[in-house]
Amino acid sequence: MKKIFALLLLSTASTLFAAPHKIFRERNMLLLENFAYDDDLNMNWELVKIEGAEGFMQIDYDTVTPTGNPTLKIVKTNNKGMLLVRYKADLRDIPAGDYIISGRYHCKNAQPDNAVFFRFIREGFPLYQYDPTLNSGTSYTCFSQMVNSPEHFWQPTMYLARVKESDRNKKKFQIGIMLLGSPCQVNFDQVAMTRAEKRARDSFPAMDSIHMLPLRFEDRPVLSESEALERVKKRKPATVEVKKEGRSLRFYIDGKVAAPIMYLTQTANLRNHFKEMYDAGVPIHYLHVGAGGARKKGFNILANGVDKMDFSVPDKEIIKALRTIPDATLMLRVTFGGYPGFENLSDEIWQNKDGLLGVSRDGDMQAVHAFVKEKSGSQQYYPSYASETWRKTCGDALVAYVEHLKSTGMFNAFAGFDFCIGEDGQFLTGYHRRDYSPAARKGFAKFLRKKYGTVENLRKAWNDPKAEFNFPTRESLPDLDAVRNKAMLNPKTDQAVIDALRYHNDMQLEVAEYFRKRLEEAAGRPMFTHIMTPGSFNKSWIDLVSAGETGFTSLRDCVGYSYRRPGRPASPNAAYDTMRENGVMIINELDLRTNSTRTACEMDIEDDGRATTPAMFRAILNRITGFQIARGMGYWYYDMDQYFAQNKEVLEIIKENSVIANRIAGKPSDTFKPDVAVVLDHDAVFYHSFSKLSLPVTLLFANYLYASGVPFDFYYSNDFFDHAQERGNYKTIIFLTKLELNAQQKKVIESLKSDNRTLVFLYTTGLLSADKGFRLKEASKVMGIDLAMDGVGLLTQEPVKSHALAKNTEPVWGLADLVTYRVWHFTDQEYMKFVINDPAAEVIGRFIRGGQPGSAVKKFDNWTAIYLGAPDALTAGLMNNIAKSNGSFVAIDKPGVNMAMRDCFISMHALREDDYTVKFPQSGKIINSVTGEVLEEYSDTVKIHLNAGETLWLEQE
Repeated sequence: MKKIFALLLLSTASTLFAAPHKIFRERNMLLLENFAYDDDLNMNWELVKIEGAEGFMQIDYDTVTPTGNPTLKIVKTNNKGMLLVRYKADLRDIPAGDYIISGRYHCKNAQPDNAVFFRFIREGFPLYQYDPTLNSGTSYTCFSQMVNSPEHFWQPTMYLARVKESDRNKKKFQIGIMLLGSPCQVNFDQVAMTRAEKRARDSFPAMDSIHMLPLRFEDRPVLSESEALERVKKRKPATVEVKKEGRSLRFYIDGKVAAPIMYLTQTANLRNHFKEMYDAGVPIHYLHVGAGGARKKGFNILANGVDKMDFSVPDKEIIKALRTIPDATLMLRVTFGGYPGFENLSDEIWQNKDGLLGVSRDGDMQAVHAFVKEKSGSQQYYPSYASETWRKTCGDALVAYVEHLKSTGMFNAFAGFDFCIGEDGQFLTGYHRRDYSPAARKGFAKFLRKKYGTVENLRKAWNDPKAEFNFPTRESLPDLDAVRNKAMLNPKTDQAVIDALRYHNDMQLEVAEYFRKRLEEAAGRPMFTHIMTPGSFNKSWIDLVSAGETGFTSLRDCVGYSYRRPGRPASPNAAYDTMRENGVMIINELDLRTNSTRTACEMDIEDDGRATTPAMFRAILNRITGFQIARGMGYWYYDMDQYFAQNKEVLEIIKENSVIANRIAGKPSDTFKPDVAVVLDHDAVFYHSFSKLSLPVTLLFANYLYASGVPFDFYYSNDFFDHAQERGNYKTIIFLTKLELNAQQKKVIESLKSDNRTLVFLYTTGLLSADKGFRLKEASKVMGIDLAMDGVGLLTQEPVKSHALAKNTEPVWGLADLVTYRVWHFTDQEYMKFVINDPAAEVIGRFIRGGQPGSAVKKFDNWTAIYLGAPDALTAGLMNNIAKSNGSFVAIDKPGVNMAMRDCFISMHALREDDYTVKFPQSGKIINSVTGEVLEEYSDTVKIHLNAGETLWLEQE
């Protein structure tokens, strides 16, 4: 009997496919409908097992689509390599253009290392190479870490590729689906390839037309311009303060406790719906002014030249806001960039190694987009951050604007400043981006003099008898390219390069601090000042900020765009506890976005998980904000085109969320302290290879620590070692690759080897010595377990299931295989490999490739050592076992729930369906925060059932 499997394969040419395929036309595209026998599946598709992978594919009549259609099932039965299901047809003669490979999947047993790829496979290219012409490096449209879903929910995914005319008829093109990671079953539906036709954007982008009709707002000022100005002149200056109370940071707006929630709009977008967001419970709003940057935006007060400042456009926006919400608390968002006349200061312009000048496109100062001999069109020269001339000119302009605002009275509405370069607010560039301009070389010399003092110290550190502080030419700067392929930089031989990286990092912090001081002095009163880094795990300067070396009171951190998708773990990727200890607040970005219509080349962004219904918006919002509410962190709505404020249902959801956030913020100070501390070493970022996995920790890995069911404090290493009053009370302390330890830090670790404490060391703790290079024996001594070097290789491990610490853990420890096939890597990611060489240690994990012992536990009289031989080997299940083994507090009985908590509130997002037992630190009435339902009248424990992708907030009274 025939069994039917429906697969849609879209194309632009019917000649590509032969019988028995049925072809028909729909919406100017040709669809291929393939009705196949089970046996015919293997005629048209082939299963390829790569690098030891095992598994099978088949048509599944049990797991069906919502409409009852059978699906394609791919089952991976081991944890090695990757399965490829490839369509056999050769598509090399398809027309040139952009193509989309899309589909949706359903899974219930995915692990953190599972990923699915849709690919346009090209002959001669690695199977996992993505097409860089269209896909975003941060987009999961070309690389999708899998998530589990509730029944009947299917996760969409897609991939874009470009076929050039010059490539046609030369190389074989095929489409394929690839499955990577642990054993799992995944079903696919609606797999398709279509020609990506460009289409115009809607003039008024909307969400789903059925569920989310947009509102059309008109300006509805409450006051006239004169009335608004008179009212703001009479009000007290707006204030925003951060105060530490107990273990919490309290956020005060005009002297009253509030949840730190903010609303941000883009510089270029004038549809500022402040009234709507204000009524939805968002109390703080940003307004823009620019000192340099794109002239066309009008916010640039230097657009006409240094001596011809124009304040009219930012003034207009401020007055517009004050006419609608005259009592609003505003933040002055300051954009820095080039300005007329800057083109004549060639020594102050960012340069590459060839001496070409850096430019930004259209004045967008987020990054140097190209290096040219001379700018053209709308390009603008990109300033060197080391340029003292640029800093002073921009600083003078902003000081002049603050004085202007004070003279009009409008400055009373402003509580602080926000610094950015470009619309997205990303003030800093990557630490590895090099500037060879004379200004940067001069700044590097100043940095080295401050660090080393004498040229003799410099030469000793660099192991170079000819080293000098000055760099007369671009070629005299340390060469990053010479060490690019090293697995890890060695301070004994590579200190010059390490210093160059550190300088670029610290130089940016110095720029931010310069502007902060200038503007606060002009303000004449304390100001709430914050800045955004595009990813705190790769920005070690936050160590310096949190250690009190600057006056910043807040840092904004960009939550990765990929986490907009329903079902993914939340991404609280800042070591908030470090900030809390120093009175610095973290405010995370909520770039949720609602659905809009875009051109084909922007569809990879569109597929990142925008909300298309109110329910989806609520699901994504609650999943992310729960972490901020539980930990006393802030969040800000980055509303790219201000879709949120265009929809009444979305505004109601934001308001409901804000009410809960404010209620929790107003409760007594959080006194609960976890028994577990996780210590992140930011300095390690300077030692790992630029094309390899970031050794301190990956975002993918860190998110899953929060799925362990174990509450923990998260510190940067410099702050952890500096806060003696905090260290001693933890039962479990986890060091995430603290590469370099000085003598004092080693003494601290020795003092922690007491009180039956468990110390967990990941990968290379203590391996590096500034003057001696790699010292494995010293590292082994620090960790308490003897290690041996075993060349290089992939570091993923499998647990020794018979050991108590390894029971019921994930089948794979570490994500090295996942990173190997990550979108921007084209070769195996091999790292220095260390194996257990200690007969007194109990092996708990072995390398999948080679089988050597890679993780172990060793018990001493009054403490326990655990070594994990990969920078990301601490899985949620393993962390849960470790905490239980020494009596550390565990909030959820088993891993699988992305969790954050304080003593009166727990936010939970289920990564897999299961029954869970949740425990509070004390007894009380346990309530569902959203519905108000009382789950337990008086208890510290409640039993719940969660579906995959479900978020639950529990509150205790």
